Amino acid sequence: MSAPFKIETPFRIAIIGSGNWGTAVAKLVAENAAEKPEIFQKQVNMWVFEEDINGKKLTEIINTEHENVKYLPEVKLPENLVANPDIEATVKDADLLIFNIPHQFLPRVCKQLVGKVSPTARAISCLKGLEVGAEGCKLLSQSITDTLGIYCGVLSGANIANEVARGRWSETSIAYNRPADFRGEGKDIDEYVLKEAFHRTYFHVRVIKDVIGASIAGAFEERCCHWCRFC
Repeated sequence: MSAPFKIETPFRIAIIGSGNWGTAVAKLVAENAAEKPEIFQKQVNMWVFEEDINGKKLTEIINTEHENVKYLPEVKLPENLVANPDIEATVKDADLLIFNIPHQFLPRVCKQLVGKVSPTARAISCLKGLEVGAEGCKLLSQSITDTLGIYCGVLSGANIANEVARGRWSETSIAYNRPADFRGEGKDIDEYVLKEAFHRTYFHVRVIKDVIGASIAGAFEERCCHWCRFC
């Protein structure tokens, strides 16, 4: 489908996180980036917490063998998905940041990124849960916004990483409201751009506006999964 408006400069995407779900999302986003040069820059950078696997660095394995052998084995990754152990280099000049790390690491990771991300960048949180503190509960997407000063939407659905990565049909919702400082169609991340970034024939995406509802539903879904493991 052609864009309803001209994209002034193709958007650069960065993935923060390379676990099971992080790599699955990175795979489909990189597939879309490679197929849509009029919308996205081809290379998608993915931050990887470096580990040694049988004497080789995980980033080296991903970039040469195009497989995350530890967290998503036996799944071929696109060659335009580039693993990087340097989080600052990964997010440099990125227009869209996709957060996909365990929620307990979010505060530390965000603190590392203060002053390192583009002030005009937008973000999507694929994390499930809520931040609980002395002042009550906070959406994880709001925590990203508060720390980095950039708008953050939410991806939430009953998705299983291994099934998505292997092209089995599933669907999800992206909750996103155009922020007050939205720079205009073709210049900023909007509903159209997000759908083009995430939607695949096997991964159907619906873009909605209810960020709070999607976040809370995702948090309950995560908690229900934990309960089911003990039932």
